[in-house]
Amino acid sequence: MGAFGGLILTKSGLALQSKVQLGTTLHFTRIAMGDGSLTGQSIVDLKTMISEKKSLPITKAEKLPSNQAVVGAVLNNQDISTGFYFREIGVFAQNPDGGSEILYCYANAGKDAEYIPAAGGADILERYINAIVIVGNTANISATIDQSLIYLTMQDFNQHVNDKAAHGATPAATANAIVRRDDAGRFKASAPAASDDVTRKAEVDAVQTNLTNHTNAGTVHGSTPSATPNAIAQRDANGRLKAAAPAASDDVARKAEVDDIRSDATKPFRVEVRTTDPVNPEPGQVWCREDLLL
Repeated sequence: MGAFGGLILTKSGLALQSKVQLGTTLHFTRIAMGDGSLTGQSIVDLKTMISEKKSLPITKAEKLPSNQAVVGAVLNNQDISTGFYFREIGVFAQNPDGGSEILYCYANAGKDAEYIPAAGGADILERYINAIVIVGNTANISATIDQSLIYLTMQDFNQHVNDKAAHGATPAATANAIVRRDDAGRFKASAPAASDDVTRKAEVDAVQTNLTNHTNAGTVHGSTPSATPNAIAQRDANGRLKAAAPAASDDVARKAEVDDIRSDATKPFRVEVRTTDPVNPEPGQVWCREDLLL
């Protein structure tokens, strides 16, 4: 591209700028290219291009810092029938008072113009043209943008890659939205329904609470102090528990069986002196081993 050295506001552009500062929207309409040369004309007095050759629909209009904006378009030579020197460029804006559009700003490269070849030759030309224009401190900027001509630049792609909220990604539990972690590395989810749904801290905490309550519960799984068949034994409030009368030799005995031995008056109390222990001693039987006496 030729060396334009920056665009200059025309008088019409300055007048529009004054209205914009009072609240009028600055609406860009197109970018024009031409091969006209300055022959004594003052740029600020221009109202049209000197020799317009191509009009480009706007594909980008963004506010920049320092009271500037970038207005972009795409140049493609496939619809150019006759080549020309790209010597002049102008950015047009809508006239808020009606009537024809306004040449908002203009630049001319003079002898540093670049040749734009016609279609059908060896050179297939396609490039982005970004014009940096002065817009003042207004935020009311718009443009007539031809969406069919918008191309993705590497800058746009990198910006998209680094955009953490691209495609509506969010940490919130928003239906049909892409998940994005928040600044703490966390994200939300709705309560699970299917078995393969992700779960949340709330569900994990609930399981832990239930487990803790179960562990600390006094009665679980039908436990009871009563001598209930096939039930888990549980001590009562006094620390005791019941059992059925023993039948097998390895069944637990109860107080009742111990008391029966103590109260069995049919068994006489006798003391024997023996040299061996009895094979089946009876309740109340006492003996001394003489072979062990000193």
